[in-house]
Amino acid sequence: MKFGQVFQSQYFRGADLAEDFVGTITNVGTELVGEKDERRVVSFEESNKKLVLNRTNWNKAADVLGEDDDANWVGRRIRLRRERVPFKGDIVDAVRVDSPESPF
Repeated sequence: MKFGQVFQSQYFRGADLAEDFVGTITNVGTELVGEKDERRVVSFEESNKKLVLNRTNWNKAADVLGEDDDANWVGRRIRLRRERVPFKGDIVDAVRVDSPESPF
């Protein structure tokens, strides 16, 4: 079995995105992620998985959607894609936000 099959998550991870995911935002709220971190989280109509917003993805979503207030993102579509990025000395799969029309 693969890691993602054994250790399933309610949140999108880079390893989950063998293909790009285009989804319609149904909610943006604050959730406790892990044991102590409250984070902004995006829910989608097309998936039970959610996107935990880091600074990079929040800024990209705001740019793609042309809206700085995440309360106005509901009903809009974004693309999630996998990208290899450096993290703590390793290269890892990360989730990145893009335009739904992006050629990636």
